[in-house]
Amino acid sequence: MELKEIGKIHSPYKTVKEAPRQGKLSDKFCEIEIFPTYEAALLHVDEGRYYVVLYFAHEADRTALQTVPPWAKEPYGVFASRSPHRPNPINLCVVKLVRREKNRLFVIGLDAIDGSILIDIKPYVKELDEAGREMRHILHVSLKKITEDLDSRFNFNTAISTMMELVNALYAYKDKAKKVHPG
Repeated sequence: MELKEIGKIHSPYKTVKEAPRQGKLSDKFCEIEIFPTYEAALLHVDEGRYYVVLYFAHEADRTALQTVPPWAKEPYGVFASRSPHRPNPINLCVVKLVRREKNRLFVIGLDAIDGSILIDIKPYVKELDEAGREMRHILHVSLKKITEDLDSRFNFNTAISTMMELVNALYAYKDKAKKVHPG
């Protein structure tokens, strides 16, 4: 496997302790420097507003296999957490692009420490990246079926049955979410 360093992150955070727990919690400006070799890849980047930034957390503890997340009271495996400390410390943040100046992007919402290695940047696309799409799809399909049952056949028993299926799906989704984020 070969990854290429495409740039550097310049950040006000000089140590891991200074950096916010998550980029979403940061209101500080960071500068993403794209190396000149890759500047052409920025074509039309200023048309977007939000981007997913992938970077290598070069000061992370690569021996860590478990951590206690801020919302938990017991350890979790690093693959069940957002900890930067992990065997392959490739981190991601969704950032807001404030402006572009040639090969430099000025962003808000990044938790990287100064000097972090940039691996990739991709546009954040709400319709593809937003969590919760599965539940909205279940709701949409169920409500459509209920409406069709009530409108076309006035079949209240079928509509009630579909509503019960929807309620059961909501409870199952809620239980699934609790397992992922018990706090």
